[in-house]
Amino acid sequence: MSGAHAASSGQDSVSTPAVGPGDDRDRFAYDQLTARFLAHDQMLWQTPALALTAQAFLMTIALGPQVSAWKGAIASVLGLMVTVMSMHLLARHRFLELVEKAKLIELEGRLGIEPLSVQSWAWKYATPPPLGTAYAREGYVLESPKYTWLMSKPSYNIWQGGLLLFAAANVVILIESINRWLTGG
Repeated sequence: MSGAHAASSGQDSVSTPAVGPGDDRDRFAYDQLTARFLAHDQMLWQTPALALTAQAFLMTIALGPQVSAWKGAIASVLGLMVTVMSMHLLARHRFLELVEKAKLIELEGRLGIEPLSVQSWAWKYATPPPLGTAYAREGYVLESPKYTWLMSKPSYNIWQGGLLLFAAANVVILIESINRWLTGG
């Protein structure tokens, strides 16, 4: 029973205080959002591992010496599809992670706690970048110049580039398979 209703009915009751910033609801939301953020981060890095496994299997088929041209073409098309789907899934997990990170930063400010959501071994957000610009170099602040050029690049960008190279390799295998099939070789 609410405090206002209890007072009007003449019963003794403890009234519920108004919900304000920094209360248990914010702390609960922060805990739940942190768990979701960590789950998306874990799924984000499972995506390229699964993609590489699928690519290894499909490229083994496509490049096998005893594989007919049409089977190689099918394997390379499937490899291309896996690459594009993996790139999309990786981007989707990254997007959700950035949305959650922005909300975590907001809750950390409201709760007055150390902003752990912005910590990383090489990169730190000064302020959360607007969605859609999060991948731009200007959206990041390098913490220390001691990192090499490669180490200072976001892993997300490196993996997207690597998956793009797999897509290109699958296109080359597809063209070669079609050429073999057409020439009867």
